[in-house]
Amino acid sequence: MEHRLGIIGAGGIAREVHVPVLRTFSDVKIVAVADADRAAAERLAGVHGIPYVMTDYRELLARSDVDVVLISTPNHLHAEMAVAALEAGKHVLLEKPMATCAAEAERIAAKARECGRILMVGMNNRFRPDAQQLKRYLEGGAFGDVYHVRTGWLRRAGIPSWSRWFTDKARAGGGVLLDIGVHMLDLALWLLGNPRVVLVTGKTFQTFTRPEARQTRMWAPAASDGAYDVEDFAVAFLHLETGATLTLEVSWAANLARDVQFVHLFGTGAGAVLEEIDFSDRRFTVYTERFGCLVDESPRVKWEPWGDRVAMWRHFLDCVKTGQPPSAAVEEAVQVQRILDAIYTASETGQPVALR
Repeated sequence: MEHRLGIIGAGGIAREVHVPVLRTFSDVKIVAVADADRAAAERLAGVHGIPYVMTDYRELLARSDVDVVLISTPNHLHAEMAVAALEAGKHVLLEKPMATCAAEAERIAAKARECGRILMVGMNNRFRPDAQQLKRYLEGGAFGDVYHVRTGWLRRAGIPSWSRWFTDKARAGGGVLLDIGVHMLDLALWLLGNPRVVLVTGKTFQTFTRPEARQTRMWAPAASDGAYDVEDFAVAFLHLETGATLTLEVSWAANLARDVQFVHLFGTGAGAVLEEIDFSDRRFTVYTERFGCLVDESPRVKWEPWGDRVAMWRHFLDCVKTGQPPSAAVEEAVQVQRILDAIYTASETGQPVALR
């Protein structure tokens, strides 16, 4: 079965990640690319031999030779475009975050159910080999009862400068939480089996994105004339229905030693750390006890270039072929969106938010 793909959004994530990955699949043909910036669409098409270019995404959705759509546009367009694609009978892989708010995410999910199409949000961290291995440990009961998880993604100087919409609330919906916080929150909840979150507290901060800070720091010079009205640091504390707790820390910019992505698990039988530093130094360690001694185990993990993205796309396309629901269920993406909404609300009100 050949999958005939249309791309909506010819920006960096499509150009630098998705299309190079998709070009490795013998059963995928990229038919068309649509972007309001025709020059960007033409550049992508020219490099990869994509035959059709358009500025109106509806024209792409009207094509009978497109059955799968990648949506990689600014966040505020996700709901409109995903709903239109589903109504056009297309299967959809939607870049994260699912939407700018839970109401939009619920609208997308309802439309996917109504139309009977496969929709998956691109949570590629679930498909990392270390995360897959840790998931097997957890499912095998090696950790006993997991009572707390720490997760986060901290950048020292990583305010997005490659596209101005990231720091514009009208188009992005939010800042660091919707950009990279969504990844780590989804990963941690997935590892735990996606338990329901019942109570959320949190706080967001706008520090280095303020104009007066930009005058003295080289955080994002390429976007210095764009809007900066979103958070660049956020923390949250979540209570889970299991009785466990989860903390989330994310930053685009902070005075710290180094960039790091992390998940720390604390269980009654064992603990674990997943860490990725500067996208090159990776650590996966299990901490436990054997025969009365403390033991640190470092399971071997095989990493491949863009392996998580390759595995994500392979899984999604297999679901399209078989009709089986994706392991990254749309309902799980909706829960993540509700939690993100709750963090913003808790920060604004200074009060915990109960999720029902």
